[in-house]
Order: sequence, then structure tokens, then C-alpha cells
Amino acid sequence: IEESVKASVARRRGQKWLDMFARWSSFIESYFDKVKTRCRKCIPPSVRDQGWYHLSAAIYRHENADRNCPTGSVFNLYLTQTSAINVLEDLNKDLARSFPDHEIQESLFDVLKAYAVHDPAVGYCQAQAPIAVILLIHLQPEQAFWVFVQINEEYVKGYFSDGLLAVKEDTLATKLLTYAKSFTKRLSFTGKYLFILRNKRDSKNYSS
Repeated sequence: IEESVKASVARRRGQKWLDMFARWSSFIESYFDKVKTRCRKCIPPSVRDQGWYHLSAAIYRHENADRNCPTGSVFNLYLTQTSAINVLEDLNKDLARSFPDHEIQESLFDVLKAYAVHDPAVGYCQAQAPIAVILLIHLQPEQAFWVFVQINEEYVKGYFSDGLLAVKEDTLATKLLTYAKSFTKRLSFTGKYLFILRNKRDSKNYSS
């Protein structure tokens, strides 16, 4: 009975997300807090692919790009274009080593190659592959590509550039914030300790 109840709840939650997707633009504008609440409850696995696709705004990027593309699909157009030779060599070498005979290897190659064409300044680096794999587990290659674009350009911009400067900056910022939090705790403890000592001193002076 408990499992059937859980299944019923999961189906109901999934349907709520499907209803949101059907009127996504107006819903997220008018009921943004409700979207946040539902995200915090976890996106149901049955609609997780479309959840990522919509929440990352990849759907808008995808639709706008294809609308202005003469072939109707920017992703497919990128696949017909030639990447830098070193990009193709690195891709073939890394994927054969990291994901040998994996069923999504061809799709993974397509997504990473398309991104290298899309942003030749960044191109390809090995750290991109695990992110693309996770997306491909849930999404079709074309949608996975556009979510990957959004991740790279809106959420971790500069993480895969030469020298990994953005990664180093964020790492330093995290260390500083961690240190500041620890320092604040020590300062708070010291302040309380001094307050107790001062009260004891004042009490002693008053008594004398």
C-alpha cells in the first residue's frame, strides 16, 4: 500500500510539472515562488529531463537559435562543420579512454564537438565530458547540447577556458568565505569569553 501511495504521489507531482511546462513562460513569470518550492521538493525523475531543459532556459536558447537557422537546427548544422584538428584528436582519444564502448559515446562526441564549434575560443577540454554524460543520461542529444551551452555560458562561465581562471577565482573565494566564517565563530567565542571575564571583574570590583 505504501509503495502504491508513493507511486500515486509521484505521478501527481509529475503531472504538476507537465502542466507547468505546457504554459512555462507565463507560469514562471507569475508563479516563480511556486516553481522554487517544487524544485526544492525535487524534480520527479519522470520529468527531470524537461525540468533541466526549461529551468536552465535552454528551451528559449534552442528555439531562438533554430528559428534563425537556415537548416532549422543549429545543433545539426554544427555537426556538419569542421572543428579544429586538435579538438577532434583530443575528443577521440579521451572518449575512447574514458567511455570505451559506451552506448552514448557517439552522442557524447556529437555534443562536445558541437560545443567546440559553437564556442571555438573554449573548444573542448576533458572536464566537459562528465557533465555532458549526465545530461545525455536524461536528455536527447540536441536538448542536452543546449543545456550544456547554458551551463557553460550562464552558470560556470570561464570554467573551461585556458588556465581555468574562473575555477581558481571561485576556489579562492570559497576558501576566503570559509575562513571568514571560521574567523567569525572564533571572534564570537572570544567576545563571549571577554564579556564573561569583564562581568566577573566588575562584580569583584563592586563587591570590594
